[in-house]
Amino acid sequence: MNPFAGTLSRLGFLLCSIVLIAWVVGFGLIIDATKSHHVGAYWLPERIIWAIILLYFFVLVALRRIQNAGLSNWFVILALLPYAGSVFWIVLFFIPPKLKNQQSKATM
Repeated sequence: MNPFAGTLSRLGFLLCSIVLIAWVVGFGLIIDATKSHHVGAYWLPERIIWAIILLYFFVLVALRRIQNAGLSNWFVILALLPYAGSVFWIVLFFIPPKLKNQQSKATM
């Protein structure tokens, strides 16, 4: 099963975005609450692992929404850029989905 296959509607994208943002905020609060107990790079391996996992899910959600919008998969690189990515992430909420019926009519 390919987790990158399929599409994600605008509502699904909104719900996934809310979950991902809550995950980032929650993890940030945990790090902030425990930083006074651990000095130095004690949490560094855990932070790197969580950042990789979070990045994976951000790419997964963005790719599925980009496919639903009918855009090229290369736009996921734009979603990962620091400031342009935030704007593109918001734009993804408003791009209408690509209808499969229009695609099949266009190829005929």
